[in-house]
Amino acid sequence: MARPHPAAKGIEVTSAVWGSESDKVAELEDPSTGPAPSEDGAADNIRIITRLLNNFVLRFISRTAGLVDGDFMAALVLSEIVAANTAHLDRPETPKHSHTNDPPPDIERRPVSVLGVANALGIPYETTRRYVGKLVKNGQCEKVNGGVVVPTRVLQNPLLLAKYQTDNADFRRLLETVRRLEAP
Repeated sequence: MARPHPAAKGIEVTSAVWGSESDKVAELEDPSTGPAPSEDGAADNIRIITRLLNNFVLRFISRTAGLVDGDFMAALVLSEIVAANTAHLDRPETPKHSHTNDPPPDIERRPVSVLGVANALGIPYETTRRYVGKLVKNGQCEKVNGGVVVPTRVLQNPLLLAKYQTDNADFRRLLETVRRLEAP
């Protein structure tokens, strides 16, 4: 059942159709109208956006964990490896492979060291090494010269592609809500 959030000014917090009953997302009641102004509208908006972003991240990691036997830490490690492997492709001058159904081929991926993954996530090297070992053993990443990569064949898995499509839809919904909150 939907209930208005006191700081939401025209936004309603509803149970997500695509999430668990405990997941809450903010959606505008009427997309053509923005939130009503308030004396402390900026603070209200920051709280709403922070909550929405937290919910997005938790859903993203939860869905990723579903691909690695429900292990949230393995999901974080896998996500960081994917991000590090393709970070050099995220520049505006390299827009190819921007669609989730077209992941970059293995030749374009750059390996990341286990230490690099550990440092990026702020977790101990040994912990990261164990999780990377588990991912390698399960075929979700490969050791190569210079580190580890998540190969294209893994990223083309239908379950992962469906997850990416859901993630992208959630992110677009989040951005649209933020735009509406910031509209004058």
